[in-house]
Amino acid sequence: MKPGMGREPRELWAKRVERWTDSGLTAAEFGAEIGVDPQRLTRWKWRLKAAKTTSSKERETPAPNEAPAFVEVMAQPVPTKPRKEPPEALEIVLHGGLRVRVPVGFDSAGLVRVISVLESR
Repeated sequence: MKPGMGREPRELWAKRVERWTDSGLTAAEFGAEIGVDPQRLTRWKWRLKAAKTTSSKERETPAPNEAPAFVEVMAQPVPTKPRKEPPEALEIVLHGGLRVRVPVGFDSAGLVRVISVLESR
């Protein structure tokens, strides 16, 4: 996005993503062709797909006879030595007020997967 420009509307990105998927080009090729960052194009494709598969109504009301979903969480041992200074942590508040605390040195790819699973509920 050029400096001074506001956010581009979702509809514009939806059209771009549709044209990109219809083109058969890679994100880099299509992005270069229309002058947009290929990573933004890819993120918008993911966001639009996630929005289609999970409506806000589905997140609020579970299906009547649906078994609860299971999400596996792997814990790491807590250090036994007390730390002199607590490490700084990042706190992310998701829709619905769910909070995720992320320690220093977190795995960003893992965090993206965890948030994706939590927000898809």
